[in-house]
Amino acid sequence: MPADPLIRRKLARIRSGSSIRYMDLFAGCGGISLGFATAEYKPIASVELDPHAARSHGINFAHQSAGENHEAHYAARDITSTDAADVFKSVGIRGAVDDQVDVLVGGPPCQAFARVGRAKLREQARVRGDVTAEYAFVVDGRVSLWRRYVSYIRELRPVALLMENVPDILNHAGKNIAELVASNLEMEGYVVRYTLMNASWYGVPQTRERMILVGIHRDANIEPVFPVPTHHIILPKGYEGTRNAARRVLLDEGSEHHRTVADPHYSLLPATTAANALADLPPIFAREELKAGRLRRGEKSPREPISYTSGKPS
Repeated sequence: MPADPLIRRKLARIRSGSSIRYMDLFAGCGGISLGFATAEYKPIASVELDPHAARSHGINFAHQSAGENHEAHYAARDITSTDAADVFKSVGIRGAVDDQVDVLVGGPPCQAFARVGRAKLREQARVRGDVTAEYAFVVDGRVSLWRRYVSYIRELRPVALLMENVPDILNHAGKNIAELVASNLEMEGYVVRYTLMNASWYGVPQTRERMILVGIHRDANIEPVFPVPTHHIILPKGYEGTRNAARRVLLDEGSEHHRTVADPHYSLLPATTAANALADLPPIFAREELKAGRLRRGEKSPREPISYTSGKPS
């Protein structure tokens, strides 16, 4: 297959030392964006449906983003009726649409995939009297939102991409949606791999397990790999059940895109606890602060700085 001149041009610009530009889909308040911004990637724009989450994302990242109309980054957008050209126009980004983004990131809604979400969808359907209540999670419209993610890939032609979701996306009514996404992206020219990773393995004070899918355009000649764990923890039994369900689908269907991250060895650092992470936050004695007039009731500005108690935050 011939080389993609657009991808080659983006790679040349990145290798020359220019900022790596990313766009966040299903952005929420900006959890994934925070990771990429911390790694000094440059945010371009985002798409988020919930107005409160979109406003939080705008407050946190609009000042770093491209374009002239920074207030537009606060706007909620429906990805089912919005494409990248619409977003770029609203925030004042000029130039070819497919020349703006180097990395596309995002996590489509997980409600129809997660076990808790499936139970809620069934209950809501039963209340409505739906005859298909038991299969409400299968027909939920959010299941297919990964297709919008793929359509943005086609429109933007990024060099690389990242998608995250709950582990049960590997076993949705017996189907592996992550494999379906990977196969579609492969046809778009990307080398794609996905795996299950637990946040506690990497020093995060939370046993949050997620499916992580990474794709890199074949013209970059880079094989996606996943970091080895740095911390050790014995996970609760419930996590093993989810993993076994995913493994059964992988064994039944097969997967050329799945990779396994080995469980961490007990010789590694112990997992970070909530106490480790929060111990250096400044104490807030609310009643005393209110009496002294140093704390006001109502909404607080996220821009208001508060010092840590230690010189170096955990």
